[in-house]
Amino acid sequence: MCYNNLYKKMLPYFLIIAVSVLIFTYQPSTAHADKPEIQISVKSSPDAQYSSSRKLSCVLLNGTKDYEKKYAFQATDVTLHASCHGENMDFILDTSGNLHESNGNMVELKPKARTELLNQARLLRSQHYGEPLRWSEVNELLPRLAKFTVIDLETGLRFQGQRRAGSSHADVQPLTKSDSETMKKIYGGKWSWSRRAILVQSNGRSFAASMNGMPHGGDGIPDNDFKGHFCIHFIGSTTHSKNNVDLGHQIMANKASGTLSALMMRLTPYQIIDAYFLAGHYRDQGLMSALMLVSSTNVTPIFSGDKIVKHRILEPAPDHVSELAIDIPVESCEVHSGTCINKSTKVFHLRRLTFVDAWQIENISQL
Repeated sequence: MCYNNLYKKMLPYFLIIAVSVLIFTYQPSTAHADKPEIQISVKSSPDAQYSSSRKLSCVLLNGTKDYEKKYAFQATDVTLHASCHGENMDFILDTSGNLHESNGNMVELKPKARTELLNQARLLRSQHYGEPLRWSEVNELLPRLAKFTVIDLETGLRFQGQRRAGSSHADVQPLTKSDSETMKKIYGGKWSWSRRAILVQSNGRSFAASMNGMPHGGDGIPDNDFKGHFCIHFIGSTTHSKNNVDLGHQIMANKASGTLSALMMRLTPYQIIDAYFLAGHYRDQGLMSALMLVSSTNVTPIFSGDKIVKHRILEPAPDHVSELAIDIPVESCEVHSGTCINKSTKVFHLRRLTFVDAWQIENISQL
């Protein structure tokens, strides 16, 4: 009885102690959202919805040096969002491992931090992009009737496809009505010949490739709402009819492997101009930006709305050609019902910093 009375007297005190422990030890889940960290991300273009990310420690930003002067730099496809030291900051990583703010100011990291950041970026890029295999290899890995997953690198949308034929590249069909619907959504609801960077995933591997979005030619899968097939090109693929390497497909296949910068270094000034018009036709702002010099601010717009533009490259004057600079006149027109209208001639001013750098468009002026 004594023990029971004592228990009844002490019970309120026990309850007070228990509640106090819960109050002082409880930490809401939202506290984790404020944890200092850096998120490093890779995207194929600034506007891409498909990305790969991982978390890093804010220790990487210790001992940095800020430079208000705006330096020209070679940007990568890697961005960082840092929630550190009570601040939220966004950066672009350059090829040297330094960071750049949106206003152009540079943040120099310590050598060890730069090395770590570049290593993390390399690992993340290998996860994000596809293997840059040539068509001769992929042709063996994806035989006729092989099924695989197609992922669009911009939207992140995916669908199932099957190789039906093709000797110089893969002739493919969506498997089902749902797959066709997803593919059409990737192209904004309208079938198109525009090339897009994609990943082709099969048996645990991911291959860099390019597709167009226009049903054509032979059909093979009934009741999939896709009358014909579409083409998937890999690095080194050619067209069936003329056995030509298609520049648009090669650009997109290299974009899908994360090697677009390396490809651009091999392109001639004339191919850079062709790539500019392809980027306009594809409405690919990321590719367009890659073709322009960072310092370019005075560029005459050629593409707007849904208009189709044809172009013809003319020979430059000899005194406008050097190893680091070339000015090339280009005729262009808008195509309406098969007829060229609004013809004009513009001059593309291309520059490169050294003999080993890629040609880029510094300016476009009216002749």
